[in-house]
Amino acid sequence: MQRLGLPILAHLVPFRKILLSLVCLPAITGTASAAEETASSTQSLTELSLEQLLDIEITSVSKQTKRLSDSPAAVFVITQDDIHRSGASTIADALRMVPGLQVARVDRDKWAISARGFNDVFANKLLVLMDGRSVYTPLFSGVWWDSQDTMLEDIERIEVIRGPGASVWGSNAVNGVINIITKQAKNTQGGLLSASSGNLESGTVSLRYGGRLGERTDYRIYGKYFDRDAYDNAQGKEAGDDWRAGRGGFRIDSRLTDEDSLTVQGDIFKGDSGGAPIDKPSLSPPYESLASGDQRINGANVLTRWKRRLSESSDFALQAYYDRNDRRSPAFGTRFTINTFDIDFQHDFRVSDWHRIIWGGGYRYLQHETEDSFTFSLIPSERSDNLFNLFAQDEITLIPERLKLTLGSKLEHKNTVGFQVQPSGRVLWSPDRKNSIWASVSRAVRLPTWTEQDSRLNPLVAPPDLPLSPLPTLFTIQGTRKMEPEEVLAYELGYRAEPTRHLALDLALFYNVYHRLQTIEPQDCVTRVSAGYEECLSLFSNKQEGEAYGLELSADWRLLDSWRLQGGYTLLVTDLRPTHGSNNQTQARADEGKDPRNQFFLRSSLDLPAKTQFDLMLRYVDQLPSINIGDYLTLDTRLAWRPAKNIELSLIGRNLTQEHHAEFAGTLALTPTLVEREFLAALRWGF
Repeated sequence: MQRLGLPILAHLVPFRKILLSLVCLPAITGTASAAEETASSTQSLTELSLEQLLDIEITSVSKQTKRLSDSPAAVFVITQDDIHRSGASTIADALRMVPGLQVARVDRDKWAISARGFNDVFANKLLVLMDGRSVYTPLFSGVWWDSQDTMLEDIERIEVIRGPGASVWGSNAVNGVINIITKQAKNTQGGLLSASSGNLESGTVSLRYGGRLGERTDYRIYGKYFDRDAYDNAQGKEAGDDWRAGRGGFRIDSRLTDEDSLTVQGDIFKGDSGGAPIDKPSLSPPYESLASGDQRINGANVLTRWKRRLSESSDFALQAYYDRNDRRSPAFGTRFTINTFDIDFQHDFRVSDWHRIIWGGGYRYLQHETEDSFTFSLIPSERSDNLFNLFAQDEITLIPERLKLTLGSKLEHKNTVGFQVQPSGRVLWSPDRKNSIWASVSRAVRLPTWTEQDSRLNPLVAPPDLPLSPLPTLFTIQGTRKMEPEEVLAYELGYRAEPTRHLALDLALFYNVYHRLQTIEPQDCVTRVSAGYEECLSLFSNKQEGEAYGLELSADWRLLDSWRLQGGYTLLVTDLRPTHGSNNQTQARADEGKDPRNQFFLRSSLDLPAKTQFDLMLRYVDQLPSINIGDYLTLDTRLAWRPAKNIELSLIGRNLTQEHHAEFAGTLALTPTLVEREFLAALRWGF
């Protein structure tokens, strides 16, 4: 493994050339409908009042449509305008503005993203959905962020819940839920072209077109391709982690009748990325060699959703999707092919004005085929799992418009771990329209993964150390079917207020108690004379427990009609410890030191004369002591101008305070690189 060192080389931007390339773009004109779509999609949030922002409807907390201000959970909504004005190129980068979320870039195409602790590239306590389709991988219960992409202009909003959401969404929604919701096809009519290029990006091009099929059906199709240059490594040399990918997709929304609607959508993608070379172990001299960190990915998904309104107070939805993800890793010498089929039903109805029930159930089929290697294998190399679930949630109005109680639970059964019950209780008190207080108690679990149950990983071979050790030593980490689900009991308290018509505040306090956390337990070493090596085995186990607590504060301040300020602060404290019988006395301290204790951000959105916007985001992240990452302060800016109703030109700067900095390290079999200062020129054209 390479160690992070002091950065000694930076890339500077040819800013003047970028500006000239924008000025020299040909004049473009579009149709009236396309111009209207482009203008509406870039509508400034400074044009909305705080009351309108708090009235944004969300669905992720309870699978019911609710106003943001009426949701008894720690929720943050990233709107399309937020994404656009942030200048983000990826969904992961857009998540940096969420208080309580830890977002760290490892290299060009890998991130470590988690909520309320336990961050890692293989972070496994955050459930991520795209239009209700789970994108977590059962290989390690986390997210391959390089696969999660779409045309960012087609995202309507991203709802982020910090805290358990298992009573509705099921296992793995332990510390939070991210639900990425795309626009309906009727809201993406006409054509849209967006393109960008810069000092670290050869180019990104996205093209979408939407239209109508008869009076009741709308559609859109899109395509996207990007080619991004490599970052530098700790020695100041190019790390080779360049990244390129393409994808395309469609969405069809049809109003079958006045009571029925049908959505069909799908995506297909393919990409490859470089990677810093990593050490590949061998039992033959010299016992390790540098292997390429390159990887290739491809996949596809298709989803359909049928909704029917039964009455003014009752409706149901039936959803099904299929997802395939194929990944090749030369460094591991492996290939993973993972197939997921999921079907879900839910029914929402009112018993009375004060009693609303939502219930449902579902089934998920998970299957993998793996090509094994000396470095990594799954035994068996083919496996399929079945996951069944039932859930029910009851919202009781105790005092109209003042006090509500929500009780719910999800019951799951998986063939390898049996039944799991994940209940929650939430209460919301709103003494008036300007203030609300909520509290909750929840239980959630994370189910064991294929890696924890079936894997055999050989990360290192130590050469003979004569005369003490005449044989090479093979270090092995092995899974076991004895792994149990991790568990959290979460206690939350929140307060939302609108002290004035220009200021909104949101505060969330939390205290989480964890049991049966995953550990890697060393066993005795065994000499295998006939095979010619000594083996030191470690097993996955559940011998860690602890607590995490903290607060998340955000504020939205409208200084002027044209100037909006947003800010957020997060405090996170974790206290982890090994349980009785553990042989691993260091993992708890290492896990504690992978999350920043303090984070804050300040974001300014300013509308200037002459159809010009200026955006700025300042972000501070505390040190990560266990992986030797220092604290850092970053500054991102965006300057945009609309010379015509359907055209926008912008200049974007990222990480302007430093030439480069490290954000994460220490992940097995990955060599992190340095996040660099970056400049982009971008075009957006509606037609």
